Amino acid sequence: MSDVSFEKLLQLAQQRTLDGKGGLAASITKMCLQPDTNLTPEETHLTFEILRELIGEVEMEVRRYVADYLAHRDDVPSDMLEFLANDTIHVAYPILVHSQQLTDEFLVDLIDRKQRGHHMAVAERPNLSTLITNALIQINDDMVSGKLLENPGAQITDENMDILVERSLDNVQLQTKLLSRKDIPNSIAQRMFVWVGEATRQYILRNYKIDEELANAAIYDAVANAQQEGEEVDASPVSQPPKDKLFGAITQSISDRLYQVLMTQGQQDFISEFAYSTGLTIAVTEMVFDVAQVNTVAIAARAIGFSENQFRDLLKRFLAEKYEDYEDRQLVQKAVSYFNKVSPSKADTYLENWRQSSGSIGKTLH
Repeated sequence: MSDVSFEKLLQLAQQRTLDGKGGLAASITKMCLQPDTNLTPEETHLTFEILRELIGEVEMEVRRYVADYLAHRDDVPSDMLEFLANDTIHVAYPILVHSQQLTDEFLVDLIDRKQRGHHMAVAERPNLSTLITNALIQINDDMVSGKLLENPGAQITDENMDILVERSLDNVQLQTKLLSRKDIPNSIAQRMFVWVGEATRQYILRNYKIDEELANAAIYDAVANAQQEGEEVDASPVSQPPKDKLFGAITQSISDRLYQVLMTQGQQDFISEFAYSTGLTIAVTEMVFDVAQVNTVAIAARAIGFSENQFRDLLKRFLAEKYEDYEDRQLVQKAVSYFNKVSPSKADTYLENWRQSSGSIGKTLH
């Protein structure tokens, strides 16, 4: 070894009481584990043996000092490394972020046992595998998910990306971090365009290939598609009834009235009545209730105050013969779960965004 002799190392080990165990651990770490120190295998083994005896008995700052040195090595005994990784986050942080010796299996187990501080540190690791990102996303912590999205080396499956997109529905920070990633496809940006605020929509338009007609319609390209097919589309807001007659001649709520129309008059009359009640255009309303976009259907149903059972009936009416297939593929349950996650106040916000961006007349429902 270049800067310290093997004999000196043994002498330090024998005289550990001179500076206390913390001083000894720090001294050995600095002398023996610096990158430019060339230890023989025997000297390296002795160094780790001494540190193994001391590490559990020294104060936290010394453990952190040792962890800073060990985090970038590739020859640390696994038991010592795992001890430090399980320590308080102040000590564990450099190990969790930088050590390439930690296995995916160990990290998944640690994520299951530890709290946010450790989760946030793991989310910073470079080149995270889908096994790790899945474990982090499954804990359902938006702060951890946000940190994960900031990591360009985090590999995220399409399924987990869908989960994060759904969580972003009422979390502007997640929306921003999702859209800042280089691996977000245009399809996801277009899907998010439906519910994000105006500033984020402008960001999407600047950075993603979103159809121009979709932008002009503020939600979808229904008007453009219909025009291309030679159909005449009414893109103006449906005229509104007098305020005192908005909810009908009797004291019937919007949700009850719309539900009655759905069940007795059918899908097209429901579309017209929904547009009439909310101030959306017919074109936008038709695309909101496109069952290929179950998220928007769920948002709209929540905004008008539908119950879960009413939402299920709505899906049955709109899906028709496809309903059983959707149910077999668990898509109905997924839609219902999404519906239950969206609060009425948030749904109102999204509905207002649709109105404003489509040039419709806004109106409060609740």
